[in-house]
Amino acid sequence: MVMPKPTADLGFFAVLKTITEKYWSGMLPDETMYGLQIQRGSQWCSGLSDSDIDRFGKHFHIEFPFDLRCYYKTMNGLSLPGIDLYARDGRDPDYRPYFYSYPDSLPVMKRAQAATYEAKKLTPAAFFPQNDVSPIFPITPGHFVLTAEPRCPVVSIYGDQVLLCADSLCKFLVTECLGDVLENVEDYENTTVAIRFWGE
Repeated sequence: MVMPKPTADLGFFAVLKTITEKYWSGMLPDETMYGLQIQRGSQWCSGLSDSDIDRFGKHFHIEFPFDLRCYYKTMNGLSLPGIDLYARDGRDPDYRPYFYSYPDSLPVMKRAQAATYEAKKLTPAAFFPQNDVSPIFPITPGHFVLTAEPRCPVVSIYGDQVLLCADSLCKFLVTECLGDVLENVEDYENTTVAIRFWGE
């Protein structure tokens, strides 16, 4: 599948919504895989209004940047939970949200943000602009958007380990949803990006 070059606007996210839903309609799960997968037949839930997005951001003490706002105006989580088949090792499948949604995922998102801030010994004062610390916003389990950085890079944070997953929200979503079937991979390769504080 071919996606347009990553451009954070409503048109890009609308194309992403259409292409991913078409792909998921015929996708079969990888039964050899451990970890959360998107279920066959998943669709994106309807996007949020501007007022909903404003309320959403207040829970995390942030104002949604343009890229993140466009994403949530277009889609808001999936119609089906993600599934972990545990590679068919005898355990029952586990079901959890793959992409967080508002308001359903709010409690788990707030716990994830608070735990990460606590591990880094951060307080609200740390996010004053002069301190060069970007607030983080959980978007999937283990993945956070750096909301004060250009293009909204996405990082994976586990304890003290911080890994750059994508240098923009658009690239993260496309590679997360279509990584195995994306044909124009070169358009979605990361460029060098400095991660202030979180990458140090």
